[in-house]
Amino acid sequence: MSSESLDLRSTHFILTRFNVRGRYYRGDPGDEWLRRRLELFARYTLPSFRAQSVRDFRWLVLIDSESPHWFRAKLAELSLGSYEVVEVEGAFDALAAGRIVRERLATPFVLTTRVDNDDAVARDFVETIQRAAVSPEQRFINLVDGAQLGPKGVYQRPYTQNPFITLVEGARNQLPATVFVKRHFEASKYAPVLNLRSSHPMWLQVVHGGNVLTELVGLRMKARRLTPWFGCEIPCGDGPFEFALDFTLGAARIAGRLVGGPHRLVELGRALAARPAQRL
Repeated sequence: MSSESLDLRSTHFILTRFNVRGRYYRGDPGDEWLRRRLELFARYTLPSFRAQSVRDFRWLVLIDSESPHWFRAKLAELSLGSYEVVEVEGAFDALAAGRIVRERLATPFVLTTRVDNDDAVARDFVETIQRAAVSPEQRFINLVDGAQLGPKGVYQRPYTQNPFITLVEGARNQLPATVFVKRHFEASKYAPVLNLRSSHPMWLQVVHGGNVLTELVGLRMKARRLTPWFGCEIPCGDGPFEFALDFTLGAARIAGRLVGGPHRLVELGRALAARPAQRL
């Protein structure tokens, strides 16, 4: 961690659910789903964490205890020490996450960050979070500026309380609540949320048709604005005519969403008013 964060004597866990049972996945997703997600994980998520500017974090990949042998073997093959595979028996929830973290915790404070198995983060994602974690106050840290990768290209997506949120909390003599204590868009119901802006997107949602809740809602941007910041390969097919058309249609779509949903104007205002993240 950064020298400032070390004063907290904290441990930073990245928690990635793969095929655990829970709210949206209650049974075996099947080999086809697992193979597709492994492909996305290997293409986007894994290289983005291997490229992090700091290494002082523990990445836990959470899988169902009844996962097929071939899937376990493939995760072990891909790891090369980048993450620890943790088997979860039964349904996964915040209580299960707290127990998993507690078993691996030897510091009085803990940071838990959630990242899905088909998404990516910028090279300075972890370092930026750790630089912001300089207070023992329980709160969420949310890096507002992100992007989405769709079939046509990349889209800018500022979003408070997004799926890449982090919870900072004390864990002395108690079970950590972890970032899964609330769904990401309900985080403010549990603890204050510190929203931080950045000069470049800090996370990348991959919208591929197999997402449960993710929809493509951002404004088209040039892919080359992302490539220096991400350790994974990002397609860069930005033809001028196609880009201009998609940008215009996207702007109209966003305007319609804002007019039809006043709460989205409030969300946009919060994103624009977020405090700048500490420069690296």
